[in-house]
Amino acid sequence: MATPKDEELIERIARASAQGKGRSPLYRWMREHYDRLVPLLDRPDWEAVAAEFQAAGITHGGSGATLSATTTRQTWWKVKRDLRKLDASDNEGGGS
Repeated sequence: MATPKDEELIERIARASAQGKGRSPLYRWMREHYDRLVPLLDRPDWEAVAAEFQAAGITHGGSGATLSATTTRQTWWKVKRDLRKLDASDNEGGGS
């Protein structure tokens, strides 16, 4: 049986792995601020949202390319998908 200390470690590892290699600054920012973004990104103007992220210097990668509405929307969907998977895993007792 997992102890509270084990659960805390698993949670920290999950957060650390979400910010690992292969995740863009945009993904990491959206994931970190997920709870506040949920009500705002139900049916937004993705062009305007992308422009705001771009203006704030939050990018999709290291190329410096302009952030598109499509990339911003798809990144949000990935964040939601990943957090749903994590939540489902938590509800199943940690997935083990």
